[in-house]
Amino acid sequence: MPQQKLTHPGVNVASKPDGAGAEVWDFALAVYAGPGVEAACLRLQDRGGLDVPTLLFCLWCGFAGPGPLSEPVMAAALRRVRLWGGGVTAPLRAARRALKDEALGADAARTALRAAVIETERRSERIMLEALATEIDAALPGSRGAATARANLALYCRAAGRPTDTNAAADLDILVAAARSVDRDEAVAVEHGQHAVTDAEPAAAQCQPAAFDRLGDPRKRH
Repeated sequence: MPQQKLTHPGVNVASKPDGAGAEVWDFALAVYAGPGVEAACLRLQDRGGLDVPTLLFCLWCGFAGPGPLSEPVMAAALRRVRLWGGGVTAPLRAARRALKDEALGADAARTALRAAVIETERRSERIMLEALATEIDAALPGSRGAATARANLALYCRAAGRPTDTNAAADLDILVAAARSVDRDEAVAVEHGQHAVTDAEPAAAQCQPAAFDRLGDPRKRH
C-alpha cells in the first residue's frame, strides 16, 4: 500500500477547513451523539489516558476517510496531539475545571468566564481534529469499514502506550458501533440525495448542546 503522509505538526488556525475538515467534525458530532458514546469516551479518557478527538479521528479514517492509518502517520498525528493538546487544549481544560470551584466566588462573572473558556476549549479541539483530517494525504485511500476502524484504534492505543483491557475494549466496541451507524446513515442520505450538515450551515444545526458534550458543550465539563 502506498505510504501516507502528514505534514508538520504546526496548526494554521487562520485557515478555513476544507471538505475533509468539515466532514470529520460532522462525523465526530454524529458519532458522539450515539448511544453510550459519551460515557465510553470519558472512561477511555479518564481511565485509559486516551484522547477523545484522536479516537474520533481514527474512526473517521476507518469509515469515511483514507482508510487504514500507517505507523508513521499515527506517530505524526500524536506529535500534533501532544503539541496542540498539551500546549493549548490542556491549559484551557484546567482553567475550565478551576472555574467550576464555587469557592472562587463572583458567581455570575465566573460562570460567564467559564462558558467562554468552554467554547474556546471546544474550538481548540475542533481545530486539532480538522487539522488531522485535512493534512493527511486523502489521495491514498485504503479499505474502509469496521475492521479498518478497529485497526486504527488498536494502532493508536499501541502508539500511545495504552494497552487495552477488557473494559476498554468494550468501550471501543461502543464507539465502533456508533460510527458504523453514522456511516450507514450517511450512505442512505447520499442514496436519497440528501447531505450531511456542513460548516456553512447554521451552528445550531451542527451541534445541539446536549448531543456532543466532549467536543460540544464540552463533556458536562467537570
